[in-house]
Amino acid sequence: MVASRILCRSTGGPREAITHHEVVAPRATDPSGRTISRQVACGCDGAVPCPEMRIATLCLALVFCAAPGGPLPAQAPAVSSAAAQKLGVLPHDDVEKLMPGTVFFRGQSAPLQMRNAAGVRFAGGGLLLTGLVDTSGYASEVQERYQAYLLLDTAAVVAGHTMAPGAYGIGFVKPDQFVVMDLSGTDLFVAPSTRDEVLRRPTPLQILEADGAKGVYRVYAGRNYVTVVGTNKPGA
Repeated sequence: MVASRILCRSTGGPREAITHHEVVAPRATDPSGRTISRQVACGCDGAVPCPEMRIATLCLALVFCAAPGGPLPAQAPAVSSAAAQKLGVLPHDDVEKLMPGTVFFRGQSAPLQMRNAAGVRFAGGGLLLTGLVDTSGYASEVQERYQAYLLLDTAAVVAGHTMAPGAYGIGFVKPDQFVVMDLSGTDLFVAPSTRDEVLRRPTPLQILEADGAKGVYRVYAGRNYVTVVGTNKPGA
């Protein structure tokens, strides 16, 4: 504890009477670490607290509140960024912000068709992003299989196969097959795809939530699709 003294002087008599009003406040320090003390002179007779003393007492209280270790104002609980993020199929504007404009596969880069890109955020916060690639610079045998790019920042089950976070080349190949390749063009797996004859608006590539199955999504190329599910794990 440190005493902060308020000194009151009365000038009403032949001899100057000196009265001390003392206020004891908890220790306060300035930014350099030095102890803060205050002494204020006023013109009262010391019988009752004068206005100057009351003002000085209030100032001491303010200094204490502002000092390190003093009481802090109540703060609202922080909202985590994960809680604020929308889960499920991403709006196209969000996909455009997250997807790269150019992607690398089998020794060369090619532009992504951003109009034919889609993404989903799983319940654990992980992302799956995919988009068609302009493969005009590749040999015809590569174009037949390498149609789109797939990005994962979390493990996910794609077409029944658990995939680790990373970048992949994918393609819907006939008859009704789905292929996943690493960046060298080597097949990682081939799985059957399903044809959806009742899909209302087929597009070159899109992601839709599966009917009646929360947390299960479908990656479509036209009417053919494979299912994807997040595992909520950082790796496979």
